[in-house]
Amino acid sequence: MQLLDEIGKIIHVDFSESVKSLKKYSSVELQEARTIYNLPEKDFKEKYYSLLEEHQQLLKEHQKLLKLKLIDFVKKK
Repeated sequence: MQLLDEIGKIIHVDFSESVKSLKKYSSVELQEARTIYNLPEKDFKEKYYSLLEEHQQLLKEHQKLLKLKLIDFVKKK
């Protein structure tokens, strides 16, 4: 949860409403982010979810590669 909390701080999105175990950001921080980037909160969330999906796909591919390497290693013994 700490990683998600840190990502939220970086992209100025409060994920605490989606994930109840996260602490709430102050409304001042969120307002500052909206002012600086001039983007609605929805756009930040969409970007985060897109990156999260890409990350999940990369993890799956990485696991497959590790499994194949392990199989090759065991066969060589």
